[in-house]
Amino acid sequence: MSKAKHQRIIEEMSKIWGNERSLIQINNTPPEEKSSDDKRNKLKEEVLAHYISGQQYINGSQRQWKEFVLYRFNQVYEKKLTVQDLIVLMKNVGVSFNQPDKLVYYPIRDYLIYIGKKSKKPLDLL
Repeated sequence: MSKAKHQRIIEEMSKIWGNERSLIQINNTPPEEKSSDDKRNKLKEEVLAHYISGQQYINGSQRQWKEFVLYRFNQVYEKKLTVQDLIVLMKNVGVSFNQPDKLVYYPIRDYLIYIGKKSKKPLDLL
């Protein structure tokens, strides 16, 4: 095949599929990062799906409040937030409870302890 014909084929393919670089760089994510992302997502889904005794005290979507607590876990771990502060923040973002704060404290605390076990950052909230 002549060089001109080869160049013309590449130009035609680039019109259909984009430029030549996009053909070469289909997947630029290294396999190590991909596997660590997969592990992280699997762990996140496992933590979010975990049943907590007393979670029925919290109204609304279980996933919503669990994601909120998971997002704030590091602040609790670093002792920047307490469980009571977390309850106040949850109320501020619209999460409602059907029991007093004293009873809601325990499922949130248990969930934080579970997150700590799974992430290998144990919490001492007892």
